[in-house]
Amino acid sequence: GMSLPKSFSENGSYSDNFKRDSGNGGPGEKEKKSAPDYSRFDENSPFEWGYCVEFLLRLMNAKQDVSLFDKNAYLAELKKSGSSVVCIQSGSIVKVHVHTFEPDKVIALSLKYGEFLSFKLENMCLQHNEMSDELYEMSATVLPAAEDEEKEEKETWGNEEDLGIIVLSPDRGFSDLLSSFPGTHVVSSSGGEIASDAKECVALCKKIRTGKIAVLVSDSELYERLKKETLPDNAALIRCNGITDVYFALAMDAETDADKRIESFSEIIKKSSSFCVKNSLPAVWDVLKREAKRLEEGAVATVFVPKESSESYEKFLSESFPGFEVYCNPILTNDDKVFIGII
Repeated sequence: GMSLPKSFSENGSYSDNFKRDSGNGGPGEKEKKSAPDYSRFDENSPFEWGYCVEFLLRLMNAKQDVSLFDKNAYLAELKKSGSSVVCIQSGSIVKVHVHTFEPDKVIALSLKYGEFLSFKLENMCLQHNEMSDELYEMSATVLPAAEDEEKEEKETWGNEEDLGIIVLSPDRGFSDLLSSFPGTHVVSSSGGEIASDAKECVALCKKIRTGKIAVLVSDSELYERLKKETLPDNAALIRCNGITDVYFALAMDAETDADKRIESFSEIIKKSSSFCVKNSLPAVWDVLKREAKRLEEGAVATVFVPKESSESYEKFLSESFPGFEVYCNPILTNDDKVFIGII
């Protein structure tokens, strides 16, 4: 067996040969953002998923010398109160995305350093309940063609000033995570059926009525197929190396203007590397060891693992990479792969 040391210092290069994401999340279904149904979380509902919190924080000299702000220390404190933590700093502005059961602690911590420019908090129990099984196990009932057309005309959403986002997800865990970002519509991978996935993406583009649409594609074959399709003039096709590129783009984007957000997505993706390996500690270790130089220079690594493997991976990562920003995100429902993102 392969020895897994407690830490590493060996440098190495690793080509980002991301294999096609595939999963058995069901037919290509899309996630539609609409007014929340608050009845899905009533006075007797269990609070199982916590909150999705996103905000822009302006660092303030009145609270602490901005030049002394330690992003790594702040990130470590955020992780104590939540998961799926992403933190990116641009000058005196810090963008944060975190899933937490303790938003009060996240807020109190952040207010030590500055003031909020924007803040969003959503009950993930609502999101999870709305993303119910019908999105993955849809009825096989086939409507007459005329009824299909009428239904399609009615199924449109979005505002002109907004940015609509379409992503392809290889796993239900990623679908739940990505759909938590505002304006994001998820198509579940059909597991290798390029034509089917392309058809779903094109159909979804035609239903979104936002001023701009960003289609983030992490599969090379699908990307080439979509380049040949007739997409709306307002749709920007963005190539990603893997699904973790998509996650980083959505989590780290700090822009508000639609065109600037599309540019931001592309810039973030250029800085990100995405890997897909088999579900094993040695496979994950190999990738992170090869990326040692970037991690030593302050890069952040997020390892998306199967939910049932969370304990072993969290222990392995915390013991093997002390002092590095290497995080475990146990969201996957399939147990054959692990996805690694580094930025």
